Amino acid sequence: MSFISTLEQKLGRFAIPNLITALAGLQALNWVLIKAVPGFMDKLVFVPDEIWGGEWWRLVSYVLLPGSTSLLWLLFIGFIFMLNDGLEEAWGSFRVNLFMLASVVSISAGGLIFGFESTGAVLWAGVLLAFAIYFPNQEVMLYFVIPVKIKWIAWITAAGLVFAFIGDESRRAEIVFSLLPFIAVFVPGWLRDLKHGARVVERRQRYEKAQISEEESMHHCVKCGRTERQNPQLDFRVNADGDDVCHECRAKKSNG
Repeated sequence: MSFISTLEQKLGRFAIPNLITALAGLQALNWVLIKAVPGFMDKLVFVPDEIWGGEWWRLVSYVLLPGSTSLLWLLFIGFIFMLNDGLEEAWGSFRVNLFMLASVVSISAGGLIFGFESTGAVLWAGVLLAFAIYFPNQEVMLYFVIPVKIKWIAWITAAGLVFAFIGDESRRAEIVFSLLPFIAVFVPGWLRDLKHGARVVERRQRYEKAQISEEESMHHCVKCGRTERQNPQLDFRVNADGDDVCHECRAKKSNG
């Protein structure tokens, strides 16, 4: 039994069901407060200097921030409800809780060590990517009009993260630490699959090589070109030059 399964048996009863949905609801509330109260968002962002100065709530409050103050983010908050249902179906409440907790701990620890600020937006990219692994063909209505499969949204999200990582050095640590739980959950399985695939290819190549070897003839008459597979009745001998000669060609030579 895995370590996580053991934890789930002992602590599963403490898991918060629909945690991602609850966080999405708080994000929607904070979206309104950000619009209504000047400077409200600034009090929730993960800022290491402010945390070291005593504002410890920032260690977790950034998770409650919407990734954007635009109206479009409210549409994404509605989309988060679907992510919650899918991941709870795939993992169960305890593992969803553990994934979110690991994400918060990873971002907070990385931010305190490397000094980056965060609004938690990349954390939600990790949640989206995790959902896409299990439900790649799930369709959503983009802008309530265009049906799009989750896998394409995930690929676009992943491409955006790659470009941000390459193009903005100041965001690299945030991206890495935000995605560490996703990497820890899925990358080992991908590596196992790649290793298994390589073994399958190697076994297939060995099998095909063995098949070819079985089809090769041990004897090939240097005179007439016939083999023991084509003509099992032939008797082959090796001549002084080390070549195979069938008994019929040897007889012809003797008679000649």
